[in-house]
Amino acid sequence: MPLPPSVTSTRKRPVNLTLNEHLVAEAKSYTTNLSATIESVNDAVGSFADEHSTL
Repeated sequence: MPLPPSVTSTRKRPVNLTLNEHLVAEAKSYTTNLSATIESVNDAVGSFADEHSTL
């Protein structure tokens, strides 16, 4: 099964986020790989930026 385009064609880079400690603990209870989870959600529902672009 091929990977979605966002996983195969987009260059990735590390980023730092400041998140609520409780939110991080809750997210860890759902997944051990938050990056992959966010990418799969983005593939399923589309990009937030795409829906809110001013261009």
